[in-house]
Amino acid sequence: MIIVLVGLWHFAYLAVAIRRFYLTAGRWSGWLLSVVGAMLLYVLNTAFMNGVQLAGAAIALALS
Repeated sequence: MIIVLVGLWHFAYLAVAIRRFYLTAGRWSGWLLSVVGAMLLYVLNTAFMNGVQLAGAAIALALS
């Protein structure tokens, strides 16, 4: 449960940070774009981490 809450907090923080830093204030399209950007970053990060773990497992199996 704690991991889920921390993950949600990170996602919300990222969405707000993207909106504040890159987008203009006061537009709903900015909020939507920041949420989509945060989702895209989470998906890419997940794919990268899974790829690194898979490569590590393959190397470990090849060396054993």
